[in-house]
Amino acid sequence: MSSSSTWSVSHDFFFQLGGAERVSTHLAAAVDTDDVFAIAGDPAVEAQLGLIGTRHVGGPGYTPRNYRMRSLSRPVLDLVRRRIPGNVISSSYAFAHHVRADGAHVVYCHSPLRQIWSGRDLYGGRALAAVAPALRALDRRAARRADGYIATNQVVADRIRRFYDVEPLAVVPPPVDDAFARAGRPAVERGAEIVWAGRIVEPYKQLGLLLEAMRDLPDVTLVVAGDGRDRERLQATAPANVRFLGAVGTETLADLYAGAALVVFPSEDDFGMVPIEAMTAGAPIVAFRGGGAVETVTDGYSGVFFDEHTTESLRAGIVRGLGLRWDHEAISADAARWSASAFARRVRAVTDSMAP
Repeated sequence: MSSSSTWSVSHDFFFQLGGAERVSTHLAAAVDTDDVFAIAGDPAVEAQLGLIGTRHVGGPGYTPRNYRMRSLSRPVLDLVRRRIPGNVISSSYAFAHHVRADGAHVVYCHSPLRQIWSGRDLYGGRALAAVAPALRALDRRAARRADGYIATNQVVADRIRRFYDVEPLAVVPPPVDDAFARAGRPAVERGAEIVWAGRIVEPYKQLGLLLEAMRDLPDVTLVVAGDGRDRERLQATAPANVRFLGAVGTETLADLYAGAALVVFPSEDDFGMVPIEAMTAGAPIVAFRGGGAVETVTDGYSGVFFDEHTTESLRAGIVRGLGLRWDHEAISADAARWSASAFARRVRAVTDSMAP
């Protein structure tokens, strides 16, 4: 099917050190390539990921604050027009799967674009509603042009079937960076603080809900690790028992997880890298019972769930989690199933089947 045995990786954006960005580095390692494309990104972030020389093909004008909406208003025409030599594996949650490959094209799908598919009610707005039908048609055509899809979990696999009418070739969960492993890390005394980590993007990540819940937990300290367009607004009104660190590197984040009493994951993510990173470091999770977390967190063993996006439900989950005795070594050992080596083997099984 393909015209070359070489592979490249395409990704959406490299503006933050998020789970999807980390997966792109593992995809590049799995197919043994340094050839990485992105719509846009920050070279400093790419350097932290070890992706020196990433080529940006989305044109000028993308910034950390505008890239999501800019990509919706201009559906990455430069990316759509570009043909990449050889085979391509796309790490896509937005438009990376729109590239055209001379060889085989496999899409590792974090989710069909939430703003126009599964999350369109959450991201609703008059301007987006007006262009969403055209964007959905464009997106579906691009999806059906690809030679095969890999889904991160069953939630995403179901969306690929429903929105694109495409049957995924495989379900391959993302891997965890070895840096998060509890084994071999310096001993960190597990404290009383709870941790939230991720992109500060509302309402998707539900950090605002957590901040409201913290008002009724004055004896508990929350540490927020991450940055994003809504940080300044949320930090300005956060209660006194919340500490914002801003963006942190992998080692710092791993230490935060290793020392946390709990890691709180209130959003309904498609997969959710934060829970498995935190569990790899031995931290128990408080997660919303929805999305990918229901496939990764075991209630009472590696975490607890809360059932409604209300401050009362979330607060009750935190109180329950703080009241349980956790086997941190067992949590970390269980998370070994998301190793980088297992991920690489499963990805290569797909790409090898597509290449000559």
